[in-house]
Amino acid sequence: MQGNEHSRERQGRWETEGLEGATLEIVNGDRDAGSWLQKLAVAEKLLVQSAPRLRPRLDAVAAAYVYLQWVGNGTLACAESGGHHRPNHHAELARSMFRSLEWVLAEGGKDGEAQALALLARRLQAYLPSFDAAYTASTPLTRIRDIAHRNDIPHELKQEIKHTIQNKLHRNAGPEDLVATEAMLRRITRHPGEYPDAFVGEFRRFHAELSDFFSAGSLTDSLAALRPSLGDDPSDIQIVERFLEAKRKLEAAGSSADMNDVVDTLHTLGTLRALLCSRLSSGLRNDVGDGVLAGRQRWRQAEIQAEDYAFVLLSRFSNLLESQGGAESLVQGKDGGWALPLGSLVLGLRQVGLGAGSGLARECAALEQELATWQRLGGFGERDNALRLKASLQRLRRLTHDFSQILMDSLSERAQKLGDALGVSGDISSVFTEAEIRASVVFQLSKLAATLLKGTELVAGGSPFDVVVGGEASGKLQEVDALQPGCAGVEACVLVVRSATGDEEVGALGPNLRGIILRHDIPHLSHLGVRARQEQVPFVLVEDDAFFEESIAPLLGKHVTLSSVSDATTLTSGAADAPGLTGKASRGRPEAGAPSWKGEAPRRISKLSASAAVVPLAEVEAGSCGSKAAACSRLSRLAVDSKGNSGSEFAAPPGVVLPFGTMELALEAGGHASAFRDLLSQLDDMLREPEDDPRNARLARLCEEVQGLILNSSKLPDEVIKALQDSLPADSPVIARSSANVEDLAGLSGAGLYDSIPGIDPSSATSLQRGIALVWASLFSRRAVLSRGAGGIPSQAAAMAVLLQPQLCPDLSFVLHTAHPVTRDAGVMWAEVAPGQGEILATGSRGAAWRMEIGKAGDTLRMLSFANFSTAWLVARGTGKGGVATLAPTTVDYSSQALSGSEEARAQLSRRLLGVGAALEAEMGGAQDVEGCIAAGQLYIVQTRPQP
Repeated sequence: MQGNEHSRERQGRWETEGLEGATLEIVNGDRDAGSWLQKLAVAEKLLVQSAPRLRPRLDAVAAAYVYLQWVGNGTLACAESGGHHRPNHHAELARSMFRSLEWVLAEGGKDGEAQALALLARRLQAYLPSFDAAYTASTPLTRIRDIAHRNDIPHELKQEIKHTIQNKLHRNAGPEDLVATEAMLRRITRHPGEYPDAFVGEFRRFHAELSDFFSAGSLTDSLAALRPSLGDDPSDIQIVERFLEAKRKLEAAGSSADMNDVVDTLHTLGTLRALLCSRLSSGLRNDVGDGVLAGRQRWRQAEIQAEDYAFVLLSRFSNLLESQGGAESLVQGKDGGWALPLGSLVLGLRQVGLGAGSGLARECAALEQELATWQRLGGFGERDNALRLKASLQRLRRLTHDFSQILMDSLSERAQKLGDALGVSGDISSVFTEAEIRASVVFQLSKLAATLLKGTELVAGGSPFDVVVGGEASGKLQEVDALQPGCAGVEACVLVVRSATGDEEVGALGPNLRGIILRHDIPHLSHLGVRARQEQVPFVLVEDDAFFEESIAPLLGKHVTLSSVSDATTLTSGAADAPGLTGKASRGRPEAGAPSWKGEAPRRISKLSASAAVVPLAEVEAGSCGSKAAACSRLSRLAVDSKGNSGSEFAAPPGVVLPFGTMELALEAGGHASAFRDLLSQLDDMLREPEDDPRNARLARLCEEVQGLILNSSKLPDEVIKALQDSLPADSPVIARSSANVEDLAGLSGAGLYDSIPGIDPSSATSLQRGIALVWASLFSRRAVLSRGAGGIPSQAAAMAVLLQPQLCPDLSFVLHTAHPVTRDAGVMWAEVAPGQGEILATGSRGAAWRMEIGKAGDTLRMLSFANFSTAWLVARGTGKGGVATLAPTTVDYSSQALSGSEEARAQLSRRLLGVGAALEAEMGGAQDVEGCIAAGQLYIVQTRPQP
């Protein structure tokens, strides 16, 4: 081309129907934004001018990320727009956006979006041009003008450079100018000697400058540009030089480079990136100068490029490992075979942590410490050590899933909507997030972790299925997001469930539910596990994504049979050979030899308190205070009797109980007893109606009305509050626990159905009243009402007592079944242990516990899994009046947990659990579901009930 004829015509679509927020603002802005400068202005308005306090929220950052990436890679083409705007205008817009994005990185965002903001606000900066002083000058990038006027090249070439690059760049710069420059560079270097070396050298320098302006230079170039700002600190200079030397060595080795070479380079890269991040760790002042900002952008650009290079190195390492045999080579090489793969995982985690928000960064640091410790200890040929490593690798895989989910939640819908609105091909917009994930360091970590997981499974054995409840079930295999009423449909089904909280009510899901396949790990003895066992619904876990895609996904929509026992599980196409198995009233079929667990009717209330009273725990009776409170009363007596018995000694917390009828009296005192009874009658009538969406909606509203009446209109007399305060320790937070007449019964455990309220300040009458009322109100949650309804129990028959006890601060919590929960073997106990508060076990948090099989004969211990919950809930004393305690999540590093690090610690705990479990089983007259904890070395039992 030798003229100035550049098309201003644009082809596109700008559909705004159904759009809102940042996506709508971008589409409206892009309608009149043909050039790159104008498109940058659309993003700048969104990220800066329209942002509160010049700090953009996630919606704006995510939408701008998609938009500027498509502009940068040519998906959204730029066009001439008239006028004459040199590149300094682009640089000034970039400076404005950079400043706001750095403020966001320093200050974070709202809790729900902080992680996504941290990830996207960093990466978005890769699509901003440089605003170095050389580019904010009034006439930047003038080298091309001098090149176009050289006398040592043909006139035609000068004209072509002038019109296709120089004039276009200085009139209306855009990413297409870098493409044109790269094409010209390839052309003039295709035949060495065709053009003067001086001209070629000068054009190369211009190409480097233009690449720098478009933030498209290499990491090596960026480090060279940073060299003057390193100062005279020899350690910083040495860090950069060591990395560059390792990189040169690796590149020189080419295909002959081995895993050691890659890990060496990855190690120096980690140190380099830590240096780069340290220079970016200080906050950005509102009045920061342009020069400081420009310098910070160079550091940020190098830091992002270092992360990109980590992806390249990890990919190269993973390919080398697979070429040498993958998982099989790990096992054959004993400890030596594991060293480099584990080292690369540690270094990769460091890279992820450096670029993540505080939550992911803490998780990366804990995993880094764990893997480094297991690498040092070795012994991966032994089953327990392989299981321990497997737990950390599963935790790492969970982190990669969390990272991917953050990107999917932030980008997928926005990319799809923005693409549809702007006419971007669906093939591009629909895979945008997947491409982002696959281009991340996290993707390479997931690949490497998968290989190591296979290695641990080769050593430790086991099945891809983890059995929670054994049995056999047949039905149509269907996938759902969660277990909720109506998900089982109208025909017998085995449900593949993407996510569960552990609190779901199995009985309320209807008779068509025959089996459950959950796609992540949860404690086997969680509330969900207990309820599935009580309903005799086969329940298995599958975490291996590759196995799921290969063996389970192809069966979706087909009739299948799930057959699960403790040591073998199969999922096959077709019906089981059993009459009535798919009949409407059938459930899963329990394993052979499993006893029939006969349900116990709700306990008859022997005495409905005529006056509010505080009952000491020692005087509690089940008929007036519920089975749980009665069991705790019995536990307190047994604890006293166990003192001095080294094999079965335990403690039990003291407490007091507000008996049945106290809630009704508290409502009657305010004149609301009649309204309360009327609402309960309506609840029971509604449960007799056919189930459909309108009925479910009315039921939910009615439950909320009952709960609101209890919370807002019940009032305990002052003398009852005073009696409670006199009975409870003033310097310790209190927990209020449910003790209903419809829980802790044989066949009707009600596990997790009713609330316990921790962190109550006993010195505050308001805190006590509120905590007690919350327990009462949980009797009428929608979930509780539906659960009782499924068992034919009317709400008017339900009563709630409240047990108040000092809140323990455990180091470990456990759930113990004194008979094997899967095989029903009375000779084997089963325990799940977790750090911190026991709620993590009960609610089914994602992750695994220390899972133990304890043989009663011979005191044998077999570890089934090692703990890998990301957080432990610990009691943290608040700063408010009375020191009200709250549960605070703390990231767990299992390399510092004795149960992970010490075989003797595991054996010692199993002996204590065996002794206490056997004593409770003998005293209570049957298999027990026991909950307890270890606090300051003391073993406490807080609850025992018949094992379902």
